[in-house]
Amino acid sequence: GNEPIFPNKPLTIFITFFLSVVISGLVIAVRETFNSDISDREQIENELQYPILGSIGKQRGDIRAALHGDDLYIKNAFKELLVNIELQHEDKPLAVGITSTVSGEGKTYCSANLAATCASLGYRTLLLETDVYRPQLSLLFPYAKHIRFFNDYFEKNLPAREIIQSSELENLDIIFSKPSKD
Repeated sequence: GNEPIFPNKPLTIFITFFLSVVISGLVIAVRETFNSDISDREQIENELQYPILGSIGKQRGDIRAALHGDDLYIKNAFKELLVNIELQHEDKPLAVGITSTVSGEGKTYCSANLAATCASLGYRTLLLETDVYRPQLSLLFPYAKHIRFFNDYFEKNLPAREIIQSSELENLDIIFSKPSKD
């Protein structure tokens, strides 16, 4: 005949396709078996004994827009979070701490917006910034040049009322932290 006897072209294509599917499937199965990333809310709920009280989406652009209520989705997400926190803790007063070991995860964003949400709903709210390495609240809430800081409470033994600053939002007071000199 006019065609070569070896290699068998249809058989070679079939074996190549079959092996590529099998090898790809094995790679995916091995990666999923050893994957320790958190991929969805259900995975968190199955691993922890604590309820998830809210979910705040990643904010793009100006974070002050959410703080001042211009972004309704974010504003409502913080309201939902506040309601769920209140349902978990019916006794007053309520204290909420937001912490993380990683910079840039949204601690300042979430704490400032949650505090602003509390204040907008009529709760007297005190927002306390304790980050002495990279304080960020002054980016959201400008303050006067000659104020007392959280650090002064300990270093200069000042009374608490001298370090509390009023904010531009009604019912919201802030204690700012000044950056360390390190």
